[in-house]
Amino acid sequence: MKKALMVGSMVFVVMLSAGLYLSIDKEQRQLLSYWWLDWQHTTQSPTQHYTLFLGSSSIARLPDNMLEDCKPFVKNGFSNGTTENVSEYLANASLHNVARVVVYIGENDIARGEPAQVTVQQVIDLVDAIKTKTEAPIALVKLKYSPARQQSHAAFMRFNQAIDAQYAKSSRVSLLPFDTLKQRLFYVSDGIHLNGQGNAKFTQFINSFCREFD
Repeated sequence: MKKALMVGSMVFVVMLSAGLYLSIDKEQRQLLSYWWLDWQHTTQSPTQHYTLFLGSSSIARLPDNMLEDCKPFVKNGFSNGTTENVSEYLANASLHNVARVVVYIGENDIARGEPAQVTVQQVIDLVDAIKTKTEAPIALVKLKYSPARQQSHAAFMRFNQAIDAQYAKSSRVSLLPFDTLKQRLFYVSDGIHLNGQGNAKFTQFINSFCREFD
């Protein structure tokens, strides 16, 4: 009888948790799933170090088979992601066994009208937050000049220049030149996301960073 009650209680808790999970919005569900993966890495594979990719859909859409030099890795990318999404994730992330961190964020913030200098400071704050949680090297990716976001290119340039000034001499933070991918031939029809050729170029920069800090 006691065993049946215990099983029934467990089923109730699982159903309640599932209901609560489904009741929250997509961004919060994504956060919960990323925290869960983080917890699994920390508790179940505490000695397995991995590369953490963090940022917007440019991170989420990276092809796994083009990241050979960064394995094992975790991609925590947010669709239409902003610095606020990454900040929320970092608030409860462990990063205990992260070997390297690759961050691409800020493009959507600026494209939505946020001043470049505000986004720069938010990204600097994110990098500082990462540093409090891990000693792993950090690759900060400069913003790409998406053809469909030409009206934001001047602000993207101000962002990239400010990031250059902040981290050019840093031994802890590497800058990846995503800003060199300007030609439309690197993008899918929406003019924002990379195609196979563009991702091949992008992952060259990333794999080089991973090899450097292997």
